[in-house]
Amino acid sequence: MKNLELPESLLDRENVVKMLTILFPCSTRKPLGDEECRDVRHFFAEVFRENNVAIRNKFYSDPLVKYLWQHIFLDECPEICVSHLRRIRSQEEQGEDKYKRFLSDIG
Repeated sequence: MKNLELPESLLDRENVVKMLTILFPCSTRKPLGDEECRDVRHFFAEVFRENNVAIRNKFYSDPLVKYLWQHIFLDECPEICVSHLRRIRSQEEQGEDKYKRFLSDIG
């Protein structure tokens, strides 16, 4: 947490549960408490399996994801983003469409 320099507002239990789920999606098999945690964990695990605009928009509009995206992927590791975008765009089947959709999702 200290290395990520997360703002105080993102250090609550719900956001810790989200980070745990993003890093270790298989951890969703172990209960962590209340119904709300279970729903959040399910969503954060499923977002990588399910492919629809509403789910992607909900994920990328989450304050934690916005912070991580901007501060980790764009500021700290921009080469990862560039490489990922090139890989998406170079796909023979609908590469350009997938690239535009991804940019739209994170925008």
